[in-house]
Amino acid sequence: MQLAATLPPRLRRLGRAVVDGVLPPRCLACGATVDDIDALCGLCWAAISFFAPPWCAVCGLPFPLPMGEGAVCPTAPVGARAGTGRARCCATTGTAVAWC
Repeated sequence: MQLAATLPPRLRRLGRAVVDGVLPPRCLACGATVDDIDALCGLCWAAISFFAPPWCAVCGLPFPLPMGEGAVCPTAPVGARAGTGRARCCATTGTAVAWC
């Protein structure tokens, strides 16, 4: 069992404050000081590009350009139907690697 789990909450908060005073939490990407452990600073958070349409209707692999509603990877298995999730494509090559 971890020592922190056996300590009262007030003592844990005090310990965390002491540790943060000596070794402040840092951004996971750039190392800037942040408020919470395991967090990103505002600049790094703003620089993240999240997945957004368009993506393959079978495996969810993002397309670089709009392909139209229900578009499927050119290497998707024959007979794969959009929205069934029955195929999984390799994220690096876009080729189907397994059936679920």
